[in-house]
Amino acid sequence: MVLKADFSHLFKFPFEQVINAYFKKYEGGRDPNVQSIIIEDHWVDDKEQVEYWRRSGQCSNVCPWFLRKFLSDPTVYFTEEMTLDKKEHRLYLHTKNVTFSNYIVLEETSEYRKSDYNPKWTQFIQQGVIDAGGLGTVGSIVEQLAKSFLVKGGSKGITIMEEILTSCIV
Repeated sequence: MVLKADFSHLFKFPFEQVINAYFKKYEGGRDPNVQSIIIEDHWVDDKEQVEYWRRSGQCSNVCPWFLRKFLSDPTVYFTEEMTLDKKEHRLYLHTKNVTFSNYIVLEETSEYRKSDYNPKWTQFIQQGVIDAGGLGTVGSIVEQLAKSFLVKGGSKGITIMEEILTSCIV
């Protein structure tokens, strides 16, 4: 079974400030589960006003103890691709786990864009897909736990970004 988790948030801040907050949200230990993020590739197309990043990261394995038999690595690795379209005021993200991908796939697509309601605000939309078919009958339980993790992680990320935005350090 494949589960989906959708998440959205309206930031009452301009697009540029929200994007700056996004890039700062993992700095300084704001999220203790994120151990590192490394830029693997980055390029800019000045003519089209597009910027691209490919990043890799490491997070703490937060799996419950009873799943550690299957998912025992202490660190979870992920990849992230981002495209910032400065003309359209949109940031597109695609994130996927590398660790445990033969058992479970956690995949997120996200977008930050100027709000349709107020051009001084920014809309965030995230869609997550969880597929733990590689774990057999235990897979549906793992998918439910992973869905909960994605929703909590999304909320945590939004909270961190709102704190950055309201503290005026962007």
